Amino acid sequence: MPDNGHIDIQTIVILGILFVFYVIGDIATTLWLISNHPEGIAAESNPLGIYLYTQGVYGIMTVKLLVFIAISLMVILIEYNYKHETKVVLVSNYSILALMALSLIVLTVNVMMIYILVFKRIRMKACFCSVHT
Repeated sequence: MPDNGHIDIQTIVILGILFVFYVIGDIATTLWLISNHPEGIAAESNPLGIYLYTQGVYGIMTVKLLVFIAISLMVILIEYNYKHETKVVLVSNYSILALMALSLIVLTVNVMMIYILVFKRIRMKACFCSVHT
């Protein structure tokens, strides 16, 4: 009899890491950028992100969370029901890794933009202070 009904701890850890990058990291950095960028939401390049933000902060959070839950359920159900189908589990795992890579790229770009904005502010304050001293 097949050993269904078992979810590896590795899957839970990978989903936890994805949650941190995809949901928490992306939402936190995006909201910081929107709040602190001189152009505000106009600096956002994703039209879906702009639309969701116009629905309120909870719009972004809700959609990110729902997408994460859908992906997580898909991965867990695939692992639960097709544990012995190596190719199916492999495709599922590669899909999660690809989404993690994409999330890391987005998070890296957001963090770089935050760094640039903070650096510009520090530089502007230093210039302003040196002019007035």
